[in-house]
Formats: sequence, C-alpha cells, structure tokens
Amino acid sequence: MRLVFGILSPIFLLLCVVAIHGEETGEWRQYQDEFKRIFTERAQAKLADAQTRGDAAETARWTRVVGEVSQLQPEIKQAFISELGVADRCASCHLGIDDPLFADAPQPYRSHPGKLLESHEPNRFGCTMCHDGQGSATATEAAHGREANWPRVMMPTAVVQSACSRCHEVTHGLAGGERVSLGTDLFINKGCYGCHNVRGAGPLPKFGPPLNNLKSKLTDAPAWIGSWIKEPALVAPGTAMPNFLLSDEETGKITAFLLTLGKPTVTKPVVVDAALVEQGKRLFTERGCRGCHGVEPGERSISARVPHLGTVGSKVTAEWLDAWIADPKQANPETAMPKVVLEAPDRGAIVAYLMSLKRTEPLPRKADSGKFDAAEGKELIKQYECFGCHAIDGFQDVRPAVPDLGEFARRPVAELDFGTVKDLPRTKWDWMRRKIREPRAYEWGQIKLRMPVFPMVEDEGDSLISYSMAMPAPALPASYLVKASAAGSAARTVSWMIGRLNCNGCHRIDGKDAYIATYFERKSRVGPTLDGVGGRLQGQYLYSFLMEPKPVRPWLTLRMPNFGFTQDQARSLVDGFAGRAHADNPYTYVAKAAIDKEHFDRGIRRFRHYKCIQCHPSAVGGALPEGVDPDDLSINLMLAKERLRPEWFMEFLARPKQIAGNQTRMPTIFYTVEGAPKVEHPDEDIKDIVSYVMGMTEDAETTLKGFEEEEKAEQKKEAVDWSKVQY
Repeated sequence: MRLVFGILSPIFLLLCVVAIHGEETGEWRQYQDEFKRIFTERAQAKLADAQTRGDAAETARWTRVVGEVSQLQPEIKQAFISELGVADRCASCHLGIDDPLFADAPQPYRSHPGKLLESHEPNRFGCTMCHDGQGSATATEAAHGREANWPRVMMPTAVVQSACSRCHEVTHGLAGGERVSLGTDLFINKGCYGCHNVRGAGPLPKFGPPLNNLKSKLTDAPAWIGSWIKEPALVAPGTAMPNFLLSDEETGKITAFLLTLGKPTVTKPVVVDAALVEQGKRLFTERGCRGCHGVEPGERSISARVPHLGTVGSKVTAEWLDAWIADPKQANPETAMPKVVLEAPDRGAIVAYLMSLKRTEPLPRKADSGKFDAAEGKELIKQYECFGCHAIDGFQDVRPAVPDLGEFARRPVAELDFGTVKDLPRTKWDWMRRKIREPRAYEWGQIKLRMPVFPMVEDEGDSLISYSMAMPAPALPASYLVKASAAGSAARTVSWMIGRLNCNGCHRIDGKDAYIATYFERKSRVGPTLDGVGGRLQGQYLYSFLMEPKPVRPWLTLRMPNFGFTQDQARSLVDGFAGRAHADNPYTYVAKAAIDKEHFDRGIRRFRHYKCIQCHPSAVGGALPEGVDPDDLSINLMLAKERLRPEWFMEFLARPKQIAGNQTRMPTIFYTVEGAPKVEHPDEDIKDIVSYVMGMTEDAETTLKGFEEEEKAEQKKEAVDWSKVQY
C-alpha cells in the first residue's frame, strides 16, 4: 500500500496543479482581467472629464467607482433562477451586460442593446431563457452550446426573437419582438398556412383563387394553365405563386384534370368599345384600382399576391372580367378584392381599358393536354396538395398532410434529416434557412420532397424561421406568462388583415405613404392616413363605416370600396386600430352630456373668428362653398360629433403637423410647430371650438348667417341717449 500511495500521491498532486492552473488561465478569468483594464480606463476618463468641468458630484462619483474597480477580484458570477431551475454563469464573461458605460465596448463586455433589461431583470430571467446555450459553462464553445453532447445551441441574433413567444402569447406591438411579429404576418400573407398549421389563427380563407371552371375564365385555357403551373414567374414576374418544379408530363396531366372542372356558363356577351379605353385608363387610377394593381411594364403591384394586369387582355374573357369587377365575391367568396362602387358605363370603360392590355410575346407553352390522363392529374393534385391554397372540386374537405411546424420547433436537431448535405452547420435555423431557399435540398434515396420554391428575401426567411421556432411555447411557470389581451389579439389580427387587404394601397400606414399616391398629382386626393386612426375615430363610427362605407369628402373620385366584412372582422379591425393607438375601445361619446353651454356659445364666435368654414363645409346636403377649389376643402364638420374623439380633436388643433404630418393642409393656428403660442389664449380657444363643433345641431352656415343677421339688427337699433334717461 505504501508503494501504491507513493506512486499515486505525485500523480494526484500533478492533477491538482493542472486543475488549479486551468482555473487560473481559464477563458472567463482572462475576460475578467481584460474587463477590469477597460473599466479602469473608462472610469478614469470619466473622472478626468468631471474634474475638468469642475463637477464636484460627478468627481466624487467617479472617484468612488475607480476605487471599486481597483478592488475587483476574479470570480465566477452565477444567477440561479429557482422557478426555472436554471443556473446562468453568462455574466462571468459578459460583465458589462447592464452597464451603459460599455454600450460601445467589444464583446463580451458590451452592454445589452435596447431597453429589454429594464423589463427583463437578469437575476429573474437569466440569459439562456431567451438566448439558449449552456448557462452553466464558463468557456465560449461550451457556453454557446456547440459541443456535441450539449443539446442547446445559443441562437444567433437573426432568430433570437423567437424566444419572445415563450412568455408572450402575442408579440404584435411588443418592443423587441418586431421580427417574430413580421414572421407571423409573413406566414399568413405568403400563404404558408395553406399547407402548415398556424398558431393563434382561426379559419383562414384560401390563399389562391378557385381552380374550378377555368375554361369560362381564360381565353386559351390549356396554354394558360400549362404555362402558369410549369413556371409561374415566366408568365407573371414577381408573382406569389411558387414553382413546384413540375416535369412536362406532370404539367400536362394536371392541366388535363383542371380542364375537366366546372360547367359551361351562359353569360351575356360584353361588347368592348375601343373608344372608351382612355376613359377607362383614367378611371382605373381615379377609382383606386392602381393602388393595388400594376399595369405598365416594370411596374409592380402592391404585393406579390396581387396580379399585375399588364397582359390581362390576353388572359381572361371580357365577360368574366366584367362580372368579376361588378362583384368579386360572386366569383370567389374568399377573395380579398373589394367591390368598387362603379356605374355600369364606368365599369364598361375600365373593362375596355384592361382588355386593351395584351401580351407582346406568346405564352411559353402550347400544351397538348388532350393526350394526358386527367385521372392521373387528379392524383398529382393530391400529391402536391394544391387544394391547400385553391378551392378544387373533389378536395373540399381535405387538409394537406405536411409536417406540423409545432413539431419542428419541438424536435431536437439530431432528428432533422439533412439528407446528403454536408456543408451545413447542424442547427435548426441553418436547416430551415436552406429548406426555405432550396426546398428539395434534402432529397435522397427514396425520400421525395414536394415543397415548392418560394420567392423570398433573406430578412423574410429569418423572420419566418423566428416565427416557426416559436411554435409551440415551452411550459413555463405562470408568473412568466403574458396572456394575450383582447387589444393584443386584435392588434395581431389587424396586422394580418392590413397585409391581406393591401390597405397601404390607398392609405398611409406604418409610416409608408399610400402606394397610389405616386399616380396622383395632388396628394390630398388619396385616402386618409391609418396611422393613429383608432385614436382619431370613435369606434362605433369606424365600425359602421367599415360595414357600409359612405362618402366623407364627396368631391373626391377615390372611394372606399366595400370589402364585405363580417361583423367579427369589422370588430377586429376597430379593436385592433384602437389597440395600435393605445385608445379605449369600445368608446362612446355623448355630445349632449359632454358640452358646456358657455364653451359652446364662445365656440361659435371662435369658429367664426378663425374662419373655419372656409375649408370645412357643414351643410347637411353636402353643398360646397362657391368659388373654392375642392382640394382646399376638408371633411364636413356636421359629421365630427359622430366621427371624432374630442381629445384627439383638441390635440389635432394644437399640433396638426405633428399629428397628421406635413402633408396636411390644416394650418398651425394656435401653436407654432415648436410649441410656442401664436394667440393669446390658445387652449381656451381650442376647447371652445371643439365644444361647438362636437355639439352642433345645425350646419355652421345657417348658424353664422343667423349670427350675422342678429349683429346687423343690433347695429340698426336707435342709439340710446343716456343723458335723457330718467333714473
């Protein structure tokens, strides 16, 4: 035994020395030594600056900090979050994580960007709850999870926002969660839900148009169908329709099947009058069609989903086009295309214009669908699951059998099939990034993949990855969960609907100018901004307007179309816009109870003094002031008490440019743009005017006319000689 102990003792001693040396020279200790040096330099620089400025308080503060820094000793820094059962040692290297002094320092000393730590205290949330990685490690490779036997790899910045969904049921409107929110919207607006399940959404409409009865729609159905499904981008560059990489034989079989669908329709022939083309071209812009659809070569539509109409005259029949414009939902109940208010002659002119837009080159294919078996085409439709996006007879109740993205989020990376791909890091985000870019990349042997190729930019791909990795959220203690409020859920829904309905075509929204504004010489002719609309309009008015749009500025040719909203859809839009503006909803304003008579009476005089009626007509019949350019007019003020929220109205009068942007024609009457008063009592004047407008019972023209007649009558009264009055 003595011999054994004699041999083992020096070995044990050597191991202790190696262990101690390893700790003395470990990465974390080297980082702490460097951090102390950087901290000392920066603190001393702050101290010197304070001494130069003669700031005694700051001098004392930084003197204390310099002393504290000099006393720093190397130590493992650990935060143990008992509720999560997590031990985080990330701060052993990331020492400046919550110190703004290190905002521009190199990693790993830099402070956390943004203001997230203000609401995510590190000792409660830790680091790995959001970033993943191995929090108990103290070496870079191990901590970031790249060791083969450690399962959680630290997420890169591009997809780290997926972690927001671990606590927050809804991320829309959440600062720091913009990318995962964008991924949620993209998932809807690019049609991914056609095949994959989507968390948090109810029944959604088919992404694409019905594929039944194409023979009645298309001028040369076999050629159009064959060319389109073979390579959509050759027929319509920029389309949202993906490429399924079909062979010529598959293309022919699917075309043959689609040509069997539908019954011949009998429609009244539409006579296209070439003399109306120029009128139709003008109406196409004036009535808002160009807010969504591109027509000129090189001109894009507002989104890839909206068809470019530059060759529509070669594609569809005049009869189908006329019926479609008259009532799109008759042809496709799930379409996002609204019903534009058009008289029959105007519709005929637009049809004439669109039918004049022809292809300058032949279609890529002249498919002979007659030689292919339609039954085999139906089987291919089933395999490629075209019914996920399109209504197709025979597949009404079938759902695509594709992988659930919730399962993808749960699966460990070791279970992902990388096929024969060798040049790809073994992470979920790298796997999915390649899958989105090259959907068939992982084919091998008997594994055949059918996901089509989608046009996608890099940032969109990372946003979709962030969203996909967020499904479903892991189980967490209830104290960490942030359930969706009614306003939060509505904000998410309205974000989807804005994208689907292309509201930005006619309205400024999220800081983006209306797309159609490019084609209007006078920007006052386009729709009003939707930024802040929930705080501007009363909820009941906005709801009624969405259900049945009525002209607010009758002199404009651009009209809000009828989208055929259901009551639930209109309510979701009202709630969502109110939530975006941080305004209360439902909201009820009762003019009679809210108006003070003294303010109302003074408001009439203030209204007259500031000549509000010059720009704001208020006659019930909608008559316009004579000799006034309609572009100088704004809404009828008789509508104000049912349209506007009074608190917004007062804020707008005080700061019109800040509220509505520099494009508003409303002058700065009461305050300068910098906030300096321009009149003696601006707040009182504003309150008086708002009280009058929100309490009007007759149009201002009638009131002011009576006011002037009373003044004239007073002036005509015989003057009183007070010297002859007997007391």
